[in-house]
Amino acid sequence: MLNKHPKGLLTVVLINMCVCFGFYFLTINLILSLETKFTHSNIWLFYSIFYSSIFIFSIVGGLIADKKRNHKGIVFVGLILMTIGFFIIAIPTPVSAHIVFWVITCLGLLVIVLGRGLISGNIQAVIGQMYDNPEYSKI
Repeated sequence: MLNKHPKGLLTVVLINMCVCFGFYFLTINLILSLETKFTHSNIWLFYSIFYSSIFIFSIVGGLIADKKRNHKGIVFVGLILMTIGFFIIAIPTPVSAHIVFWVITCLGLLVIVLGRGLISGNIQAVIGQMYDNPEYSKI
């Protein structure tokens, strides 16, 4: 079945799967870790700002990729940024240091949002570019 499709399709699908898995795993852990330090209403406000900023930065990521005309490179930069963001989030902080926790969490989430924004729309553009080849246009 994969013989009829471009060679890089499996790689792109696996990248997208890993990005989604990491992102949703982060979401669950973020809410659980915030519940130990903040009130319930503040958690959902923080989460909604985080989640809406992903969609806003997706537009920015699309504009950057359209200007550069390098969707694969933009996806790669997004993957690097998300990885750095996950490492920042993983930095352990003492329970009593609320400000340190808040700064590290916000910095890590900002880097993850930037990376996810670069990946979101551009991964579909990479798949579209694979099928631009006339060999695969009849599939």
